[in-house]
Amino acid sequence: MLPLRDRMRSNALYDPTMVPEAPLEKTEAGLVPAGEGWFVLHAREARWRHREGRGQSLPFEGETDFPQVGINLFVLAPGEPVGMYHWEANQEDFLLLSGEALLIIEARSGHCSSGTSCTAPPRRST
Repeated sequence: MLPLRDRMRSNALYDPTMVPEAPLEKTEAGLVPAGEGWFVLHAREARWRHREGRGQSLPFEGETDFPQVGINLFVLAPGEPVGMYHWEANQEDFLLLSGEALLIIEARSGHCSSGTSCTAPPRRST
């Protein structure tokens, strides 16, 4: 059997190139990634957006979109929606950190409380 190092080199999915660190750009609203690469960013230092009637949101993205996963934080007041009823081509997941919420998937509703995790399969209305 080949040594692990050689097996990893032969794996088409393995790219030994070091991924660069993305620079963080300071804006009036907070820090935002300003390019491709990995980054470490505390939510308190990041750029939050205020959306009238829809709370505060933190998309964690800057100039570069995450092609495979989107991570967003939302802080909502009672009665504020996180978004409009829609569907995604890919799986969509939610984690309620605190409070209570009404989750609607495929026209069915469910009550969620702190710590609830929900997964909506691809091409399902949420």
